[in-house]
Amino acid sequence: MDLLGTLFLCIILIIYALSYFLFANQLKKYNKTEFKYKLNFLLMCVFSIIAIVIFCYFFQTYILFDLFEIEINHAMDTDRIITLFMIIIPFGFGNIILSKMYLKKILSRRNINKNEIEFIGKKE
Repeated sequence: MDLLGTLFLCIILIIYALSYFLFANQLKKYNKTEFKYKLNFLLMCVFSIIAIVIFCYFFQTYILFDLFEIEINHAMDTDRIITLFMIIIPFGFGNIILSKMYLKKILSRRNINKNEIEFIGKKE
């Protein structure tokens, strides 16, 4: 792996760690620090990067190469940077959206499980 590949890997790991720590801080804010939520989010992030890489591979193979007949030379650094941004931008936005949706699901589940009794009528 050359210097550019190492830089790409570091950028992906920084985005991954940043989204995880932001999610953990939001859980701490709502007093939900259970390990299962953090582990589930960690696994969702791993699966999201795998899904995005697979999507980008199929996008390059079937749409760019076959349909538009665009050639990408991965020996050139500019083409590698373009490919990296095709992966990093959806991964970053995807993790932010994923964390908000999962946090909303956790908080809604927390509100459903409350055993509160509401009194209807006048209080005398």
